[in-house]
This record gives sequence, C-alpha cells and structure tokens, in this order.
Amino acid sequence: MDGGTNREALLNASEDPEAGGALQATGRHKGALFKLRLGPQGVTIQQVEEKSAASCPEIMASICRFNTGLPAQIPDGDIVGATASGASLTIWHAPLTGAGGERPSRHVKRTASLQLDSPEAAEQAVRALRTACCWRDSDAPPRLLVVANPASGPGKAPSTYEKQVRPVLEAAGCQLEMHLTKARHHATELVQRVAPGSFDAIVAIGGDGTTHEVLQGLLSRPDWDAMRRTPFAQIPCGSGNALAASVGLWTVDTAVHAVVKGQQRAFDIASVLQQSPPRRCFSFLSINYGMITNLDIGTEHLRWMGGTRFVVGALQQILLKKKHAARVAILDHAGAAAAGTAGAAAGSDGGQQQGDALAAAAAFDGPPVQHLAAFQQLAAQQLPASWEWLPDSEVSLFAASNLPRLDMNFHLAPDASLDSGHFNLIWTPPASRRQGLAVLTASEKGEHMPLVKQRRVVAMALEPLSTGTWLVVDGEEVPYTPLFMEVHPSLCSTIVAPTLVHGSGGGAHS
Repeated sequence: MDGGTNREALLNASEDPEAGGALQATGRHKGALFKLRLGPQGVTIQQVEEKSAASCPEIMASICRFNTGLPAQIPDGDIVGATASGASLTIWHAPLTGAGGERPSRHVKRTASLQLDSPEAAEQAVRALRTACCWRDSDAPPRLLVVANPASGPGKAPSTYEKQVRPVLEAAGCQLEMHLTKARHHATELVQRVAPGSFDAIVAIGGDGTTHEVLQGLLSRPDWDAMRRTPFAQIPCGSGNALAASVGLWTVDTAVHAVVKGQQRAFDIASVLQQSPPRRCFSFLSINYGMITNLDIGTEHLRWMGGTRFVVGALQQILLKKKHAARVAILDHAGAAAAGTAGAAAGSDGGQQQGDALAAAAAFDGPPVQHLAAFQQLAAQQLPASWEWLPDSEVSLFAASNLPRLDMNFHLAPDASLDSGHFNLIWTPPASRRQGLAVLTASEKGEHMPLVKQRRVVAMALEPLSTGTWLVVDGEEVPYTPLFMEVHPSLCSTIVAPTLVHGSGGGAHS
C-alpha cells in the first residue's frame, strides 16, 4: 500500500517537515499531549508533552509512556479499524506473533482512547484510517455476506461472531449482512439468493461443511461465471477447518484480520458427477474414500470433541486394519495434454444409459465439463486413451486433496497448492498397524510422504467396491455410487493471510 491521497484526510492535519511530509493530528490521553501521524508505513503516536514534572519525572518517562496503552507505532498491515466516541479515537490493530513459525497468528487489540480536538476530528480520523488501512484506499466500505453455522464443530459460531468477528468488522467500517443457518443446505440457499456484485466477499463462520455449502451456492446457478468472482473466506469454527489452516488463518482473530485486508488467491475447484440419480456438486477440499471417510463420517457422534474426534477415529481405523476395494482411473497433466477432450461413449444399452445419466449430471449449472466423453467410457468399463488404472485394487487411506491440510492437524498433502490445476491423490495399500501409526504420526508435520503413494490428477473416476465405508466430498457424505471428478483451474478465489513485511499490508477488496 502506497499511502494514497486518502491519508491526507485527517482533520486539522498539517505538514510536518520532520516527518517527511506525513500528515498529523494531535490529541490527549491522561493529560499528556500526543501527536498522531498517518503515513505510508502506518500510524505513529508520539508523546510531545509530559503529564507533569512531578508525576512523571524524566527518569520515569519511558515507564509513563508504556503505561499509556498507546503504542509508539502501529504498522499499516496490523490496523484493522478505528472507532470514535465523541472526540475520543480508538485504533484497532492485530499484531502478528510467531512470524516465521509453523502457525503465525494475530490477536486483536485496541489502543487506549486518544482525545482529539472535536467529535468531528475523531470521525474524520476514523474514516481516514479505515479508508487507508481497511478499504484499500476506496471510498466505499467492503460489503460482506456473513454466514454462521450454529451446528459447526462445538457449536460456537454464533458467539464467535458476536464476540470476535462483528466488533472488528464494524470497526473496519464493513457493511454486514449476517445470517445464522437453520438447517442443512441453508447456507447454499442463502448464497443462491445473492445477486452478482452485491457483496465484495462471503464469510463462512463454521467448518468445511459450511464452506462447501457456500461454494455450492456460488456455482450451482445459471450466473455461476459472474458469482465465482466473489471471494469467500473461512472463519475457523468447525471440526476440521481445512481451508483456514491451509491459507494461514489459524485463529479467529487471524482470519478476521485477513477478511479486513482482503488479500485473495486463485483457487482450483473440482466438479463431482454421479449417475444414480444424476447429480453434480463442487469440491474445494477433497474426495475421500476408506479410512479417512470412516474417521470423519464414522465419528459424527463425537462432533462435540472438535478436531480431536479425527484423531480418535484414525486410531480406531488403524487398529481395525480395514481395507477397501475400489476401481480407480486417473488422468494427469501429461495425459490430459495428449488426450484432449475427445472420446466416444460406449454403444451398449447399459453404457448408453450410464452415458446419458452422466450427461444429465454435467448439464446442471456450473462450468463446462471437459472430460465428459471419457467419463462416459469409464462408466462402461472402458479405459480412455491417456488414462491409467490405479495399480492398487485395495486401499486403506485414499484422498484426492486440493489443499495441503485436511484439518488443523492432518497435513495430508504438503505438496498441494490452491492453484496448481490438479488435486493430489494420496493413498496407501492395506498396511500393518505399525505402518498405519507411522503415517498418522508423521502426517501432523507433513513428513509421511515417503510412506504413501501420490499422483497429481486433473480428472479421476472412482467406483467403490467395498461395504462398511463412505464416499465423502469436502467432509460431506455423497451417494455410494461411482464418482467422476474434474478439476477447473483457478475457478474461484479465497481470502488468505496477507504476506506481510514490517509496515506493509493492504487489501484486495476489488
């Protein structure tokens, strides 16, 4: 962020040659006079007059300054808002801790109040701070649709919104429309009612299931191409929170800071087609079968445990040593380049019926399905050119993942990237308990890759052949019938943790 002309909007500001032309305002706190400057690197607050020689002698000046609650400097990238009460100005900021570590995070703070010359001066300072630091130098505040799911994880989404999300977004001056979901698929219905361009971002307060529903609302509609341009964000309040973990939003405060700053990243999305009955959904996270689905759907009764339920489920699956049969065909980047999208469906009556069902699924709203002809051949047990059968007919762990993490702790696909143009298919053949425990332990830090198999796929067909397990897309159970998946590169965008250096920041609400 370069500062921009909006930084010159502070009322009664004046040029200060010593500050390199930065604009300034003055105010008082606990009787002392302070000078506030809003410049390209953020806000500086300098004490220019001690309260009194008796109460704060020179030798105690630094201690008195520390006790004011007014930091000497607030980097631009930390500022998330400002509020005024009468002539009193308060700056909201979220300092970064653990920079360089595995899980850097932020904690929202408020400065002590600074009394400016008048209520008008305080209001104009608020607008200048919001415009420069939260609105990306736009005259219009971001418009946010907030969807909170009371059923996500431990059920804390509503209280999280009231205590941690709403106060910050209001301090940033955002225009909010908030809804609590009342039933399954309600988030999809809420988003489907939204007109393209009416919101700058959609914020899901919940887990991966809530985010999955938001995605269906964006793409399962005739005007999907316009709606896909609306970025979405996940505030982590669910059991898994894979999206938040994969884009650096480890805590609620960290996620809210990212929403205010608005930095976006392109995001691959997959179409998932099934035949009986014809259906289509969209995946941002993963397609899972076998062990992972058992520890997910199989632990729904432990939802109150939050993310710990997945660890309990994984241990149970490893001890049971279950194996799952499947017929899987894959297409990688090289195969896609060689094959193109040509192909012919089988001519038998059964093949024709299956092909028609897949064509009906592909005809639902959403981006065009490029590999439909190949899917129709696969439905008739024919392998299209440039496709491959997965060499293992039985698997234990099986997941095609778009994100590095499946939850806050399971670093399943450390090589995965949001905009790679493929999903990372990771699987293991049936293994011993010792091997299973080794994979589970190493996966927390993403060190399990030598113990698993991996392919990067742009399309996939999966026919489940075992009982006692599920097919799961983004943590949501889907019909236990053959599934066909195709990746749409960079179809959507999501809000990510800003990549900050000291004093930098800014947003992407555009």
